[in-house]
Amino acid sequence: MASGRVTTVGSVGITAAAVVAGLVLGAVRGGRWRHVAEHRLLGWPLLVAGIGLQLATGPLGGDWGVACLLVSYLLLVMFAVLNLARTGMPVVLAGLALNAAVIGVNGGMPVRRSAVVAAAGGLAGVHLSGKHHLAGPGDRLVFLGDVIPVRPFHEVVAAGDIGLAVGLVIVLAALLQPPRPVYVPRHRRPRSGPAARLTRPSGSR
Repeated sequence: MASGRVTTVGSVGITAAAVVAGLVLGAVRGGRWRHVAEHRLLGWPLLVAGIGLQLATGPLGGDWGVACLLVSYLLLVMFAVLNLARTGMPVVLAGLALNAAVIGVNGGMPVRRSAVVAAAGGLAGVHLSGKHHLAGPGDRLVFLGDVIPVRPFHEVVAAGDIGLAVGLVIVLAALLQPPRPVYVPRHRRPRSGPAARLTRPSGSR
């Protein structure tokens, strides 16, 4: 939400803050931009498609908008699963799963009225559209919806958004570091013997 408005494209403020924090943390730890290209992200087209679909269909309401939003979450979850071994990705996956669950069971993201008042200073001028709607008696898992006011950004976010932000910080900070050596199981390592001796540099003992 930006200045009295709940956005329909996600938690822009905390996401931007997470990106900055992740890059700063990575730099403080001695990371370099060149290391980002050295990391191999599996299924990166899924990431691009998922984010693009969210941006394209976020403002849409109704069943069509929610269906497209859930498809985008499915693509992002698949990307996270493919890269689950990467530092911070399990936290990202948890955030995605929480958001997808509450949106799926409610046909959109329920927003707690008191949280909107706390973040925006009142309901006057607040516009809910797209996937958002004020939480009602029929909504389920409301505690996982947009119930956390973030006053500095005038946003109301969900627990899943917090998880995504934390995971994003960790992932970005790790991407600025050199890739860790790939672990090779013992049974796949070259054995010592005549063949191994033939591959030793000349002069070695």
